[in-house]
Amino acid sequence: MHALRVVAQLLLYVPLMVIIGYFSTAPKFTHLPDDRALLRLSFSHAGERVRECVKRSPEELAKLPPNMRAQFDCPRERTPLTIEAELDGTLLFRVQA
Repeated sequence: MHALRVVAQLLLYVPLMVIIGYFSTAPKFTHLPDDRALLRLSFSHAGERVRECVKRSPEELAKLPPNMRAQFDCPRERTPLTIEAELDGTLLFRVQA
């Protein structure tokens, strides 16, 4: 009974391994032609403080909704970002946002 179970597992697993092995290398797929390239940019940008944090008074806190009652008011805004792309020392583009 044990030998039958081993043979049955081999009959199942060997074809699956062959299929996985084949599709790991074929059919050949290229995302972009050889003369093209892909540049992907991803980042996270936190805001900078506009001014020093101010402690809110109990009266100011009472006027705010419960979910907005932070003790300190620290206003932030995004600072400008500059994104540059160079290829072999030549500036391809520059964007400021």
